[in-house]
Amino acid sequence: MELYYIDMKTYRKYKNNCKIPPSIKSKVGQCFVIPEGGCNDLGAKGCEEIISELNIMYDYVCAPVGTGCTATGIINKLTLSQFFLGFCAFNKKHEQEQSIKSLLSNNHLNNWRLLPENHFGGFAKVNSILFKFIDQFKIDYGVDLDLIYNGKMLYYLFQLIENDFFSKNARILVLHTGGLQGVKSFNR
Repeated sequence: MELYYIDMKTYRKYKNNCKIPPSIKSKVGQCFVIPEGGCNDLGAKGCEEIISELNIMYDYVCAPVGTGCTATGIINKLTLSQFFLGFCAFNKKHEQEQSIKSLLSNNHLNNWRLLPENHFGGFAKVNSILFKFIDQFKIDYGVDLDLIYNGKMLYYLFQLIENDFFSKNARILVLHTGGLQGVKSFNR
C-alpha cells in the first residue's frame, strides 16, 4: 500500500464523489476508489448480508450511523413490519439521511428513522457520563464498547427503553459495529 497525503480542503472536495485529486491520479493511474465509510452501492449491498444471514425474529434493528452505508444495507433487507433505528454519532442528521436515501433500493421505504439526540456534542466527543456507562456495560454484560459509535448508541438505547419508547414485547436487535481499536487512545 502507498499512502498519499491530502489536506482537509481537498479531502472534503473529493470524499463523496468517488474521484481522486488529479495530483494523485497521475501517480496511481486507474484505480477503484472506496469512499469514506465504504458508502456506495456496493458497500450498501454488502451490508444487506448482515440481515440476510440472520434467522431470528425481531421488530427493531438498532445500529450506529456514520456515513449511512450500513444503515442503508439493513433498511434494504427489512420487511415492512420491521423498523430500523439509527443512532447518529455526530450532528449531521440531514447529511446522513440524504446519504441513506440516495442508496436505498426503494426510496419509498418509511420503516426507518435516525435519532441524533445523543451524540455527546459531536463526532469523537465524549464525557465522564459516557465513560462510566461503557465501563459499567462491560461489567454488567461482558461486552466492550467503543466511544465513537456503539457506546453512544447503547447509552441512548437504554434511555429509550427506560422511557417506554418500545412496546413491552418488542424484540430489539442491536448491531455492534466494532471500532474497538481506538478505545485505548482515549485518556481518562
